[in-house]
Amino acid sequence: MRWHQSFSISANQYLKSMLHRKLVRNSILLGSLLLVGFALYAGMPPVPVAEVIPEYEIHFGDTLVDNYRWMETRETEEILSYLFAENEYTEAMMRHTLPLQDSLFNEISQRNKWTDLSVPTLEDGWYYYSRTEEEFEYPFYCRRRAEEGAEEQVYLNQNELAEGYDYHELGVFETSPDHSLLAFSEDMDGSEVFTLRIKNLDTGEYYPEVIPNTDWPAAWSADSRTLYYCTLDDNNRADRLWSHELGSDPDNDTELLYEPDKRFPIYVSRTKDERYIVVYCSSKMSSEVYYMDTTDPEATLHSFQPREHGIDYDWFEHRDGFFYALTNMDAINYRLIRTPVNATSPENWEEIIPGRDEVMLEDFEMFQNYMVVQERENGVRRIRIHSFETGEDHFIAFDEPAYLVEYYVNPEFDSDSLRISYESYVTPETIYDYNMRDRTMIERKKDVVGGGYNPEEFQMTVLMVPARDGEEVPLTLFHRRGIELDGTNPMLFEGYGAYGDVDDPYFSTYKLTLVNHGLIYGFAHLRGSAAKGQQWYEDGKFLNKMNTFYDYIDCAEYLIEEGYTSQERLIGVGRSAGGLLVGAVVNMRPDLFQAIIADVPFVDLMNTMLDSTVNLTVGEWEEWGNPNYEEFYHYMRSYSPYDNVTDQDYPNMLILAGYNDPRVGYWEAAKWCASLRVHNTSDNTILFSTNMGAGHGGASGRYDYLGELVFEIAYIMDVLGIEYSE
Repeated sequence: MRWHQSFSISANQYLKSMLHRKLVRNSILLGSLLLVGFALYAGMPPVPVAEVIPEYEIHFGDTLVDNYRWMETRETEEILSYLFAENEYTEAMMRHTLPLQDSLFNEISQRNKWTDLSVPTLEDGWYYYSRTEEEFEYPFYCRRRAEEGAEEQVYLNQNELAEGYDYHELGVFETSPDHSLLAFSEDMDGSEVFTLRIKNLDTGEYYPEVIPNTDWPAAWSADSRTLYYCTLDDNNRADRLWSHELGSDPDNDTELLYEPDKRFPIYVSRTKDERYIVVYCSSKMSSEVYYMDTTDPEATLHSFQPREHGIDYDWFEHRDGFFYALTNMDAINYRLIRTPVNATSPENWEEIIPGRDEVMLEDFEMFQNYMVVQERENGVRRIRIHSFETGEDHFIAFDEPAYLVEYYVNPEFDSDSLRISYESYVTPETIYDYNMRDRTMIERKKDVVGGGYNPEEFQMTVLMVPARDGEEVPLTLFHRRGIELDGTNPMLFEGYGAYGDVDDPYFSTYKLTLVNHGLIYGFAHLRGSAAKGQQWYEDGKFLNKMNTFYDYIDCAEYLIEEGYTSQERLIGVGRSAGGLLVGAVVNMRPDLFQAIIADVPFVDLMNTMLDSTVNLTVGEWEEWGNPNYEEFYHYMRSYSPYDNVTDQDYPNMLILAGYNDPRVGYWEAAKWCASLRVHNTSDNTILFSTNMGAGHGGASGRYDYLGELVFEIAYIMDVLGIEYSE
């Protein structure tokens, strides 16, 4: 949707315009929608337009029944009619909240700064930055020369590129070393399949070559004439690396690497000193790194170290004739090593930072005179600065008990300045420049939060919750100061617990709005994340996955027992793999929650993981297990959300999906919802809505995305009976 009005448009108008657009664009479905009109009017959920058609599969003596397999067939009138009927039902059931959505939309709009400017980044005599303007959905990407009086050049206007599309996302975004070219790629439907293009920044003209079916990373050669990029296989995995000569026919591009193993997607980058192209072939348990000298026209790819199961190289850089890498070889929480470029076998490695049981090495950034390392201890990330000149290390200190700190944009290799981003639930994102030589820090920008936000009125609380087996689960809360622990507080309780991902507390107007209206927001750092190191992750995957669900249940029970909330005031939320979490938990303990929100939920575990043709499935075997083996089959079958729906009282539920989602098929949510409706013995309402023009991450435009957030907040407040107050 093009948004040419001020954001003072009401949520009511916004939602009506979205509905109108859907109906016009899908006019062929109007007849089917009319058939469910009476049901919508009566407040009844739509019935699938096709009958239940059971499909049976027998694995290791177990019969797997799928009553809704027909929903997996895209672009049929039956499934499109059903999805739009579900959307209309959800709209009808939420129509009474439109005034609330209107108020929330305006409240968040006042908090956000819609016309804004990023902190300019200096690179080779150019300042690069982006800016937003109130009436536009997307940013303008700009630059100017680092000299007095230099004029701004808008070198890419995403609003122009997005014209005519409901969705638009940029993937590759790489300026060439000589700053005359921009390689960029576009996803126009949320499928995460990108089209690669090249723009001449001196003339503003686009090169004629257009390369479809690409992944989002790419890298330039040192001479700015060759672009290295990856293409996708039928499962949306980057499986081939190509080199493209500027101005040539892409059909003549040279294939440099093919990775046949479906567990290993390819990722291409360039070392910060611009000397080497680096190619990662990484599964969830192992990796192999290739490198190539960009200054040598005759160079070919070399393997850093032969692939070995369970051995990972998490990051790779070059400095003064040495390669630096993070590896888990002989160190579960990783160690940092270096080795000469011409001698990369392990006997030549020099250990720079050893592996430690209590500290997880996560990442590092290379400079000519410094190395900056992100590491995690006791669940909290910290920044270590290593000086190559003195050999000394020091840390950047922060005061809050929990926060998100990470590198910002640091393109200059020979620099003493490190730019970092810092934020927390309470503190808006703040950009600092830290002088690594004299250890001083200058604030460059702090996000402005309107609407009278006063951080002194809010606080974070970090708890260590005892799990049933004696482990302690970190739990981060965000709430108003002075809350009473009397069990009356409404609460939104989120979890994830997969892939080793750690969700550090970041500032969000979504969470702030919830807390501003009296809720407590909580996030549990469950096993399956790496919040407490790699072993914490290992203890929540494969045949240990039940620990993730037990941790979440134990945290919910703790919050109720300690008076933070009550079962009648608690909403559980999970997104993607977090949807699997809440889907499994709601089968196990539906009594714990007033409502569940499952966003793009991975809930059809067995059907998906048994089908190697489904996107990402083969790679996911290294996260959940391979159900083609009996031990894994029975274990995964015991918790798969879709396969364990049973006759019982389920809480209220809001289930959200993306029609073009390449990671979790929309049908997983659709099938799960249909099964829940059949088996639910309570009077609680199960709502299901599919964004028909987006993928895994929801809407791409900032106003469209805000509309989705407002809808979700309105649902939360409505189901908990919270009245809106200024």
